[in-house]
Amino acid sequence: YAIVGAIFHDTGGNAEQGKAYVFVRSGAAWSQQAMLTASDGAASDYFGNSVAISGDYAVVGAVGPL
Repeated sequence: YAIVGAIFHDTGGNAEQGKAYVFVRSGAAWSQQAMLTASDGAASDYFGNSVAISGDYAVVGAVGPL
């Protein structure tokens, strides 16, 4: 598994709310497993600013409005 933060992605009407994408590898090919967004996200949250994955758990950080 791999997780990638995309802090500048717009979500709904929120500019730069951010998203995180989870990918899984099968052989030599990677495919998207999930797209994560914050349920309480707002513009300029930069969700995905920091990401980590370990086993069955993923953690995604956000900066929050500046």
